[in-house]
Formats: sequence, C-alpha cells, structure tokens
Amino acid sequence: MRLLRSGVFQNSPNKRYLFAAAARTMRNVIADHLRNKRARKRRGTGRRVLLEQLLEQLAEQPFEFGELNEAIERLESTSPRRASIVNMRFFLAMTIKETADALGVSTATVEKEWREARAWLFKQLS
Repeated sequence: MRLLRSGVFQNSPNKRYLFAAAARTMRNVIADHLRNKRARKRRGTGRRVLLEQLLEQLAEQPFEFGELNEAIERLESTSPRRASIVNMRFFLAMTIKETADALGVSTATVEKEWREARAWLFKQLS
C-alpha cells in the first residue's frame, strides 16, 4: 500500500529502483509494526496478522529489530549497495541471483558484499 501511495511505480526508472524501494518499505513496515505493537501493549491487544509470524521469528534473534534497523540505516549511509543487498535478501527473501539481477551486478559481487554486510551488521549488533 505504501508503495502504491508513494507513486514509486509511476516514477520508476528501472527494476533496481523498484526492488530497493520494496525492500526499504518492507523494513519500514516491520519497524512501524513493532512500534505499534509496543504501544498496543499499553492499550490492550490487537488482532493477530501474518506479519506477526515474521515478527515472532525476529524476536527469537539475539538482537532487537530496532537495533537492526538503525544498523542498516548506518550501513546505507556508508554503503548503499550493501544496504540494498541486505534489504533484498533479508526483507524480500530474494536469492543471490535475483538480487544480482535486480541490482545489475554479478552474483559474485552480491555474494561478496552480502558476506561483508552480514559481518559488518554482526559486529554492529554484538
């Protein structure tokens, strides 16, 4: 819904832009949902949606999603392509090949930058 409202489909110069926007939007949706969920705890319970399953899996991770979101934002400021790779792989569950095709780079580049981005994020989150 956010992508449709933002007009991204009318202004998209290429597929790479669409995938980056979709991944960033998915991350923002999850971050907003977690903020709302915390607020609901004080107001009462909300109804359960499929997104809850993803959030439950995230809750099992040894870090808070908010910390991950902030770390990805820092990564975006220093390495936008690595941040795009993280967003596409993590939030859109794209394969290495799909990510490479979307970004217009080789699979070897995606594999290398995915490894580097994960190591950087691990260091940031530990």
